[in-house]
Amino acid sequence: MIVTDLDGTLLTTNKSITNYTLNVLQKFQAQGIILVIATARSENMAIPYIKILKPDFIIYNNGSLAKDEKYIICEKLIPGNICYDFLQNCINNYKLKNIKVITQFGDFINSVENIKDLFDFKYSDYNTFKYDAYKITIKTSDYIAHQLAMQYTSCSMFKFENNNSFMFTDVNATKEIAVRKIAEWCNISMDDIVAFGNDLPDKEMLRICGTGVAVENACQKVKDVANDISFSN
Repeated sequence: MIVTDLDGTLLTTNKSITNYTLNVLQKFQAQGIILVIATARSENMAIPYIKILKPDFIIYNNGSLAKDEKYIICEKLIPGNICYDFLQNCINNYKLKNIKVITQFGDFINSVENIKDLFDFKYSDYNTFKYDAYKITIKTSDYIAHQLAMQYTSCSMFKFENNNSFMFTDVNATKEIAVRKIAEWCNISMDDIVAFGNDLPDKEMLRICGTGVAVENACQKVKDVANDISFSN
């Protein structure tokens, strides 16, 4: 099995997939190697790449949803009551805007200005929002993000490298847990998996797989756990 992150890893810096990369992955799949995409993107935001890559399994939202064409392999959501409280806290106490929430019933944002740039997002002021959430993404300072993380201990927080975006998911929604579930589903040993990544959500995934490969542009903490370092994305 091959497991790979998308942004900063499989995708080039201009968010494209090279023909070379695509050809190599297709050759592996033709030999019976299982291809898994493990991304922090939601289903909607990953659609263009999934159509091209045609993986056997996809891990979305940093691990809160793993599935193939027919079955959901694992699913971990932030409960609706916690999601609602989190959103009200962000809006009323920290005055945050541009909050994205990914759910089973659609993707939402509370910014009219930014919705036009997002595929299939819906506007919500979150005043009566009751959905469970795969993930919540905010743009804020390190201080506010860590304050929220301390208040909502049933959630995990990840900061995306080199920007001020933070992602919150259920504490049990991780790429490494999803990879283990898929491996069990396929009856494949973790030793027979090669994983590729670049950012902090990929670190444990690389560590638990038989071979973990960090791209050259990966953050240092990911490189530290990798068995090997490739060229950059």
